[in-house]
Amino acid sequence: MPPDVPLEQLALLGAGALAAVLVTVGVGLLFLRAGTAVEELRTT
Repeated sequence: MPPDVPLEQLALLGAGALAAVLVTVGVGLLFLRAGTAVEELRTT
């Protein structure tokens, strides 16, 4: 007999984790863009 896996709760947990990662990346990009000048990115 296979174990009873709560797929609905697992899907919600996965969606929540994905949303948290996307929010973290978005906030990181905002801070990176705000603190980086275009001149600093040019090396040549």
